[in-house]
This record gives sequence, C-alpha cells and structure tokens, in this order.
Amino acid sequence: MIKQIAHLCFKTSRLEAMTAFYRDALGATVTFHYRAKDGRPIGTYFAWGQNTFLEIFDHADAHRRSNSPQPLEPLEEPRDAWLMRYNHFCFQVEDLNAFVALIESRGVTVTGRKIGNDRSHQAWIKDPDGNLIELQEYTAGSRQFTGEDFQEA
Repeated sequence: MIKQIAHLCFKTSRLEAMTAFYRDALGATVTFHYRAKDGRPIGTYFAWGQNTFLEIFDHADAHRRSNSPQPLEPLEEPRDAWLMRYNHFCFQVEDLNAFVALIESRGVTVTGRKIGNDRSHQAWIKDPDGNLIELQEYTAGSRQFTGEDFQEA
C-alpha cells in the first residue's frame, strides 16, 4: 500500500544554482549531499517538514553513474510547462502572503496569485532550471477536504 510520495528527483546542469535556490530562497533544509569519490558535490537532498523530500543530481554525473551506452546529451531547455508531459509540483505552505513576501525579498519572482478552482490560495514560481512550482495554502473550503467536484461554467 502506498503511504505517500517519498521524494521528487531532478537532474540539472546547474547544481550550485539549484542548491542555492531551494536552500536559500525557499528555505529547504539540506538533509545530505551526494559526493563523488573525489569529494565534489554531485547531488543534494532537501527536506521540508518531516517527510517531504527533493533530490537534485548533476546531470553529467548521473549519466556517468548510469553506465548508459548512450552518449551524454544536454538537458532540454526550459519550455512552456503547460505544454510538457511533466507540468509542476506543489508545496503546501502556511500563510501564503507571508511566504510570498519572504521569497520575494530573496529575489524570487512570484506570479499567478489567486484562489484556484480547488478553492485553495495559490501562487507560482520557477526554479533556476525553469521547473514550475505551485505554492498552495489550503482553506476550510478547499476541495481536497470537501470532496466537492469542480464543474466548468
């Protein structure tokens, strides 16, 4: 039986920038680093709360460790997230307004602030690789708790 999602994993060609974004701008706790035999960082594991994790690996090193017979190819350039198979992930936040003010003070651009179709407060950001991230604050009327379907008008 599945209990919950354990973690998300991204590959990047900008490990240092991605680590700084999630740690410094969003306030994630670095749980541990993955290091190559020579000690250089090849990945970072982050935590929010007690059991929500994200891991980010250096793309070239992940390819090396995979022993793939295929040559290393560059990662795709960021595209319109709404046209991709993978779309976004979402962080549940407390006090969306305060959190938005905090991350804006750290240089993060926040867009799309509204009450969503699920009746939750939301805002949107992107990480340095262009991954779309939803920030969501549940309300008493959030459909996740009421179970009420959304019907387009």
